[in-house]
Amino acid sequence: MADLLVALLTLALVAVVVEVCVRLTLRLRGTSFEAPRRVHPPYLAPHPYLPYAFLPGVAFGGTEPTLFTLHRGRFEFRRQRTNQYRCLGDQLGPKRDGTLRILCLGHSSTESCVWEVGGSIEHSLPLELERYLSRRSTDRRIEVVNCGVGGWTTAEMLVHFALTLLDGEPDVVILYQGANDLIPSLTPGFRSDYSHSRRNLGEVFWRTSLASRLPDLPWWKSYSYVTMRLIGSGNVRHDAHANVNVGRIQVAGPFTGLSTERRNMESLIHLCRGNRIKLILATFAYYVYPAVAADPLKLKLREGVREENEMLRNLARDHGLPLVDVARLIPMEDRFFLDTLHLTPAGMEFLAQRFGDAVLSSIALSSQPRT
Repeated sequence: MADLLVALLTLALVAVVVEVCVRLTLRLRGTSFEAPRRVHPPYLAPHPYLPYAFLPGVAFGGTEPTLFTLHRGRFEFRRQRTNQYRCLGDQLGPKRDGTLRILCLGHSSTESCVWEVGGSIEHSLPLELERYLSRRSTDRRIEVVNCGVGGWTTAEMLVHFALTLLDGEPDVVILYQGANDLIPSLTPGFRSDYSHSRRNLGEVFWRTSLASRLPDLPWWKSYSYVTMRLIGSGNVRHDAHANVNVGRIQVAGPFTGLSTERRNMESLIHLCRGNRIKLILATFAYYVYPAVAADPLKLKLREGVREENEMLRNLARDHGLPLVDVARLIPMEDRFFLDTLHLTPAGMEFLAQRFGDAVLSSIALSSQPRT
């Protein structure tokens, strides 16, 4: 009995020492580590033609704080749902006469839905756009669909649009994306299908499944840190982003894949034109705030986003498409951003008004405000 007690005390002492060492190391590195909470049931899954996708028609998540760098403690996530098109939001019925259906394509900056802590209003870029247009239009029913999926590049957006979203009979598509294609662009051994830097979630999904069965102990930093490094956090969203990317990016290297990104967007342009869908392009806002101003990767991505934005301006000019030049319009201030690329509700409203005005200019709508 005494030997067992000594063994237990020794294990406890080792655990305390490891915990102290991990916390000190994170502090010395200036790293604020917070393990994301596990999400049951999983709402992302492998897909035959995509690295991962939302499961259709599921509800998931609950109230939890956002892990964005800016405005800590002010915003939170809450329960979400997906529709039959593997997008966030309610199920979509057949499009009724007089309905204007708009798809917002993008990644997490489009997808993100947040609430102010204690508030009752859900905020996302597509929701703010729908509210803005519904106030401005008196003759059409407005539906704006949130087709953003965090971590996706233009390759995934193109495949999802061609195989799934066209079935929803959209009238307008708004493309707001940037930065994500730069990761494969900076990864050695570039291939135009991004297979050099992406793999299917199904190859490593066992890690998330295993991690999701472990106890969730966010107060035990060393346990959370080690398990997340070895197998994952058990949060399918976080693990999907971490596990589908392969290869090591070279921050000092050139952007080798910009022509591929342009090809993907031109393919989307041709698909929209062939299906008589109005397409609105937008440059991307990437905010390097003071706390990350010395981060080499953030600075490299800002450089790449500037090149992407110039490419988007050229695409709009070459194809005669409307362009919302977000990068030149939005003030680079904390009040509009949750981090380098995710938006606060104020940022969402700012973009929604500009996108809404572009829609009103492209579609025959009565634009008298409702009283």
